[in-house]
Amino acid sequence: MPNLRDRLPTRSAVSRTSIQPSPEQTLLSKTQEMQSAVAEMKDELSESLRINQVITAEKEQLARENADLRQEHTTQVQRLMEAEQIIRDLEKEVADLRDVEDIACIEAVRRARMEMLIIRNGAERKVALQRQEHEAEIRKLSSYYRSQIDATREEAEVAIARENVLRRLLFLLIMIIGIAFCAC
Repeated sequence: MPNLRDRLPTRSAVSRTSIQPSPEQTLLSKTQEMQSAVAEMKDELSESLRINQVITAEKEQLARENADLRQEHTTQVQRLMEAEQIIRDLEKEVADLRDVEDIACIEAVRRARMEMLIIRNGAERKVALQRQEHEAEIRKLSSYYRSQIDATREEAEVAIARENVLRRLLFLLIMIIGIAFCAC
């Protein structure tokens, strides 16, 4: 059963029925509502334009930063390629030095055979002196080439270490860029 309160007219319904605005008042009221709506739309439009300008400026800034990052990446890739070339050159130089050492060893063996022939022919003293000279020369050459090989190996290890550092820096840079883009 409906409540008595539900059947009574509301205040707004009573005020609507009791005061009926004139057509001019209605038109004036509608005009004011339209002007208010137009003002709100103008505010929204100017806010949208401001936001659009901010977005455009940020987009241009990101484009500049992206270009800078690409340039930096290109520079790092170039440096990495140069480091790899240095490593290849060092590896070739080490191989060449090993070849030279092998040739020196072969030459030492050849000289030793010649000394044996000289000993067989009775020139033991002369051969002994030559042997001493050759052995000293072999030790000298062997020591020299070993030191060259060791130095070249150290340089190659340093170059490899540099390359590893560059790779790690590039990885960190890529991570930072990724984090920066994710944060945006």
